[in-house]
Amino acid sequence: MGRHNPKIGEKVKQGGVTWTYTSKNTGAGGRSLLWETKAKIGMDGGKTVFKRIAAATIEDGVIQLMTARKEFKERQAAEREAADRPTVRQAFDKYISDRARTIEDSTVHTIRCAANHLTDIHDVRLDKLTREQVQAAVDNELMRGAAVSSVKIYVQKLNGVRRFFGLSTFLYIDFKGEISRNGMNKFGGDKAKHFEVPPAKVLEAVEDMGDSDFYNFCVLGLASLRCGEIMGLKYSDIIERGGRRYINIHGQRDCKGKYIPHTKNEGSMREVMLDEEFVHGLDIEGHDPNEYICPKSYTAYNERMCRLKARFDVPDGLKFTAHTLRHIFGTYSDESGEYFFERCKIAGWTTGAGVSERTYRGRNSDRCDEFMTRYYRRLFSRADITVTKTA
Repeated sequence: MGRHNPKIGEKVKQGGVTWTYTSKNTGAGGRSLLWETKAKIGMDGGKTVFKRIAAATIEDGVIQLMTARKEFKERQAAEREAADRPTVRQAFDKYISDRARTIEDSTVHTIRCAANHLTDIHDVRLDKLTREQVQAAVDNELMRGAAVSSVKIYVQKLNGVRRFFGLSTFLYIDFKGEISRNGMNKFGGDKAKHFEVPPAKVLEAVEDMGDSDFYNFCVLGLASLRCGEIMGLKYSDIIERGGRRYINIHGQRDCKGKYIPHTKNEGSMREVMLDEEFVHGLDIEGHDPNEYICPKSYTAYNERMCRLKARFDVPDGLKFTAHTLRHIFGTYSDESGEYFFERCKIAGWTTGAGVSERTYRGRNSDRCDEFMTRYYRRLFSRADITVTKTA
């Protein structure tokens, strides 16, 4: 600059900015003399972005400033390119943020669930995603124990995101081939992942715990209800017909106020017949119709399931959770396979045996009631009784 001894506070304009000569504390009593400026390096979302530059000479400072502006422009270009060609995960996030205000909360929740699964393709660019990659991700989800109905929803939402970005959808995804190839059960879950014992033994251990709320929870779980369905169940949801009590699961809200996932539609009917002695123990008349049968607390039930698990010799690597109760129902309710169709209808499984969404639009058949009567007889370890069909 032609000046070798600038004064502290002296200002010089160069490179389009004003530089100030300052003295900085470097620690341990030392100080350094630097030329410093706070310069604009670009615009981001309508806001000016500044960066503080400090250098021993103004020439070095100008070089740093030019480098900072260049790096900022390159970063913005990379971000624009990523926005135009997002990964699968980024595409889901943008889709949710852009449409969250125009669609129902329950739909947003479903889309978020889909975004959290199919993890094998999260980092793949959406426009480069192939059907083979989606098929591999679907197979892996099924191998990890996801239900077929859930994985179908994930792919459906993935196709919706692709349409949002003007891309074609994926057709002819096989949701059954990997199940049969790997010996998984008919309902999409990997049975080897859950520790299953006869339901009567589970209920006997629960009775020893002396917890009435947990007892009610386990009976409903062993009757095929999901955890969210149980905690969303109110006394008013138990209906009487033909001298028997039923729960109408489909079209019912769960404990978070959302329509229960896996239901077909709000007006469909999936009924679960209740055991009469169990209903008598609930004392429906002594409770407010809007009161929940089981207190809403995932944490409390998880803690109780851990205590129940300690009563069994569960091998390492096997699950014993609230959802295990539903697996036990699927395994022990009809070991002969005589009531396979009725079991699917009651539990809400839609794969195998031709069980379709139309099935849930009608009430349970006499065979469904017969099946549940036989199952409750085993569950509560009662002596053999005559099955009386509903008129």
